[in-house]
Amino acid sequence: MDQSENKTANKTAITTKKQKGGLMTFRQFFFLCLSKWKWFVASVVVCATLMVLYLVHAEPVYNRTAQVMIRDDNGLSGMGGDLGGMAADLGLLKMNSGVENEIIAMKSPFNILEVVRKLHLDITYVKAGFKKQTLYGDSLPVMVKFEGVKPAETAAMRMDLKRDGTFRLYKFKKKKEKYDGEVSGKVNSTVSSPIGKITVTAFPEAMKRMTEDYTIKITKITENKARENCMKIMDIELESRDGSVIDISYKDVSIERANDFINTVIDTYKEKWLKDKMTVAESNSHFINEHIGIIEQQLGLAEDDVTSLRTKYQLPEFSESSAAQILMEKASSLESAVSSLNNQLVMMRYLRDFANDSKHKMELLPSDLITEDAALSAQIEQYNSYILSRNRMVMNSSENAPMVQDHEKQIEALRRSILSAVDNRISQLRITLANTQRRSNEISGQVAQAPAKARKIVTSERQQKVLENVYLFLLKKREETQMSEMFGGENTRLISPPIGDDKPTSPRKLRMLAFSMLMGVFFPACWLYMRRWLRLFFRKEGRMPAE
Repeated sequence: MDQSENKTANKTAITTKKQKGGLMTFRQFFFLCLSKWKWFVASVVVCATLMVLYLVHAEPVYNRTAQVMIRDDNGLSGMGGDLGGMAADLGLLKMNSGVENEIIAMKSPFNILEVVRKLHLDITYVKAGFKKQTLYGDSLPVMVKFEGVKPAETAAMRMDLKRDGTFRLYKFKKKKEKYDGEVSGKVNSTVSSPIGKITVTAFPEAMKRMTEDYTIKITKITENKARENCMKIMDIELESRDGSVIDISYKDVSIERANDFINTVIDTYKEKWLKDKMTVAESNSHFINEHIGIIEQQLGLAEDDVTSLRTKYQLPEFSESSAAQILMEKASSLESAVSSLNNQLVMMRYLRDFANDSKHKMELLPSDLITEDAALSAQIEQYNSYILSRNRMVMNSSENAPMVQDHEKQIEALRRSILSAVDNRISQLRITLANTQRRSNEISGQVAQAPAKARKIVTSERQQKVLENVYLFLLKKREETQMSEMFGGENTRLISPPIGDDKPTSPRKLRMLAFSMLMGVFFPACWLYMRRWLRLFFRKEGRMPAE
């Protein structure tokens, strides 16, 4: 009997100790929450109501995606063939390096900034009311231009627009400073306001569709901030690792604005690509025309030399039976090789002189003239791409900007590499040309009976022929460059225009409503637990009497 009483006393002591120590079982916590069920009901109703109000007020966001094919004519897949594909499979080389470079160019900050300026995305128009409505395109009745606000400044105001075209501007704000006053006017006019002159232009079709007077919140942010916002919600990526099709996605509360943004990104990229291509073509044309003039002078001197020799020695044109003609027939194949080698050597010398000239330090190198050396031609194209990129950076910043300095270091390294490759190529061409000319001289020695006078003329005519071949080569390249300028084509093909689901991607109403109800349960449960814990804590410290 005594033992039973002792066990009961021990259990009671242990239970009392646990309760004083603050331990509470899940069962106890459940019944505590159940006793406060009204709290939970009220909390769930409040959270759900707030979420419904938010969903009614918030604008739905839509997603649009377009597909574009990039033609990578100079990429590894076009030059390397099966060997390039094998190297890419082994992880040694990247098949789509050219396409990836074009993706970087398409989503570059400079390209997106041009899109912001074309579409005026730094200014937003929101119709005031309980349910927000962003006005754009067909739904936008007027467009505002802040004449007195710089692109790097922010501004805001409200407009009461009536159906008859009259408006009232008020609640002006520029940067962080607010201005009092009201300005009234009529659309298609310019008015003076506390933040400068403001031009209001109407869109007649949208004005006709107005069924009521509008109160519009007009907000202008900086162009760079608008660019950053666009880059955050834009996505450009390859459709597949080995393909050249890219997906361009953009999310916006306005389907029309999302479509316009994607189309303008593509159009702006194509404009800049064509501009760069025309810049390279113009540089090549300038180089070719400059050296055509030099060759014309040298060719004229060579023709005068041949004419003077014929007059001096009183020799007519050689007939097919003459010794000189026989020599030309026997050495025709070697002469063709010598002519080709001379062309290459002259072009390499011109390229070396052009690259070494400090006047052309940050100018494009002619790439179309180097057709026999694919590696050197690829280096020149890479050099030209860095020059174009550097020049674009200078336009947006200055020559002392860190990114510009880094580009110039890379350009200088590439220029030294190109000069080294050109010097090596010149050395190889000289050796090959010397061997070919020696063989030609051996054949020429077989006609030792030819008169010395004829041999002098043959030498002069040979030099004349070399210059003629160089001249014809440059004329051909000039024609090709002109054709390239006229029919340049494009490096992109639109596979799919911007399309997407008519259902918004956000907010997801059912999911957010369920989340709000869960929060409605969590808040009172958390409060009850914290209150219980605080009571036990202060009771332990002796600051609160026991209940």
